[in-house]
Amino acid sequence: MRFAYIIEDDPRFVKEIAEVIRGNIDKEMQIRVFASLEQFANWIKMAMLDGAAAVPHGGQAPPGFASPNIESNEGHEIALFISKIEFIGKSHIGLLQKTKKLFLDKNICKPDRPTGFVLTAFEQAEGRYRDFETEIINNIICKPFDKLILQQHLQNAIDGRKPLSQFFITNQKVDADIEMLKEVRIEGYSDIGFISKGNREIAPGSHGKYYGNFFATDRKKYCYGKVLSCQPDPQKQGEYFITITFMGLAPDQLSKVRQGRLKKDAAKLPFDWTKLRSNPSLMTRPGQFVIIEDDEPNALIVEEALKKRFKQNTVVRYPTLMEFLIDLDPKLADAPPEKSAGKPFSCGPDMEFIFDPLGNLVTGFNTEIKDPFTAFGVKDSDWKIRQNWFGTALGVAQKEKWKEWLRQPSIGTEFMIKNGEVPYYFKPVSVVKESNRIIVKMAELSPTEILDYLLKNSRLPHAVDALFVSQRYFQGEEYEAKWIDIIDRLNKRGQEKVQGHMARAFILTNKDFPDLEMRKLGAIVADIFVKPVDRAYLMQKMRSYFPELAIVGDPVQFETVSAPQIIKASNPVKMTEISEASTIIRYPRLIPVGEFREFMLFEGQRTDIPELLAQCNFVQEAEDKDYECQFIFYAVTDHFAKSVRIWIRDNYIDSKKKSS
Repeated sequence: MRFAYIIEDDPRFVKEIAEVIRGNIDKEMQIRVFASLEQFANWIKMAMLDGAAAVPHGGQAPPGFASPNIESNEGHEIALFISKIEFIGKSHIGLLQKTKKLFLDKNICKPDRPTGFVLTAFEQAEGRYRDFETEIINNIICKPFDKLILQQHLQNAIDGRKPLSQFFITNQKVDADIEMLKEVRIEGYSDIGFISKGNREIAPGSHGKYYGNFFATDRKKYCYGKVLSCQPDPQKQGEYFITITFMGLAPDQLSKVRQGRLKKDAAKLPFDWTKLRSNPSLMTRPGQFVIIEDDEPNALIVEEALKKRFKQNTVVRYPTLMEFLIDLDPKLADAPPEKSAGKPFSCGPDMEFIFDPLGNLVTGFNTEIKDPFTAFGVKDSDWKIRQNWFGTALGVAQKEKWKEWLRQPSIGTEFMIKNGEVPYYFKPVSVVKESNRIIVKMAELSPTEILDYLLKNSRLPHAVDALFVSQRYFQGEEYEAKWIDIIDRLNKRGQEKVQGHMARAFILTNKDFPDLEMRKLGAIVADIFVKPVDRAYLMQKMRSYFPELAIVGDPVQFETVSAPQIIKASNPVKMTEISEASTIIRYPRLIPVGEFREFMLFEGQRTDIPELLAQCNFVQEAEDKDYECQFIFYAVTDHFAKSVRIWIRDNYIDSKKKSS
């Protein structure tokens, strides 16, 4: 006969447990209650002598659950052991191990059907029982009991480490990600990142999501980080110092980090962030930067900071991505430049212009055409009242080029003039200078000549170090491939001039990217700066990424504080089932049964999602060589269960929307 032993001195909880066992799990199971640990210890002495025959004589049947006379024989077993946590305590974990061994040795339970050990407890303020995370304990069930959760977890404990036999709580089939959390030891932090210690080498450029108190705010509990360097610990073999820089840190999070760093009792940690990536062969070279941003105030913040602090630098600003792409490679533009260019002359491939003696004003045209015509998109009738339009529309650089050409005309010199947003490409093919006028014959450029002109006149620096780009150019289905190609092209250009050169892209944003987008962007960009861009933070990041660039004025300051603590790193894993009691995930490596893991459900910007502690209950190899791991949620609280229910509901609604 199977028994459940309960060590509990509150009759209310005894009654609830007994009703669930006899009413919902096994109506034949016998229940015995011990009012104290001492009573149970006295029974243990009997069990050491009599073995399974002592099982019917332990404790008392609770009121209303009397059992018939049971013979003392060897056929009895204890299927379930339940105790209030106050009776066990941290100091008695060892006694549970001995009790489990005694049950096996004395045939009180079977090796293939061991006793399930469960503790009951009131919810702790910190929400978990770290001292009781042990394979011996199947679960901790929180008081006051939720009947279904109590029922499910008692059944799970009886089943043992194998696939669950019954589901009292519906498991929802899902195809979603869940975050598996891992503890990370950090040694200290600065405004731009933190230094961790680990026993595994991590490749620079790797990126991930982290949870930590020193950067968490009421609005956002996590941040993303990118590995800057991973170096062996010279004093401890097999250990590594890993330097991780923040990625997309919000302004309020940066303030929180600075507040912690500036505390009076914060001990300084000697650490040089500028020595992580230095290449002596590149030291003190001028920096070359590109900004693609139509947000004028924020573009100016970045431009002015770069110009002020880097020596002999080049900063080129483009208001649109299209203009940048044309300078990088005209063929990359969504609309080919030769097709988007306007036809200079409506009446044919060329036209003669009559200028004043200085070449500034257009006084007429040398043509016999009687019908209305346009030149550079301007009507012939308008030229009479807009004689200075040509010089104005050329712009500063092209106008200087035109003046130089007038001083020393050379056939084949190419020009570009804009009417609004429409460019027109042309070249003078003949010139006649008279006393009171200059006659210039203009011809349109062919498509091939236009492409050659654009490449020859590109403003783009040859070896771009940092590329600052508006968030609006990182959207759509194909942006990943586009930006990987752009950065690859910049690297090839740069390496023609500077050996080992590497271009890095940075996003300028005023929004939070969702988790899926952050994981994509982490593989493409070096960092994400949230507007308004903090100048000091920007320069610290630039120095950490480009320590070889020559600086103007005082060194950029990096103050690192010693702050040993544990934070959490997130690893997204595929989830196939979930309920308030358990989940099933796919994982590429075997997770030993009995081990604990923490999980977090993806919930956008919600900050009230608890960490879900769970114990691996069963593992089997999946068809695709991954492992299918069943986890039982551990010490489930009301808040914990409610959060899971909300997630299941929202995920179901989202999946229906996607399928409709």
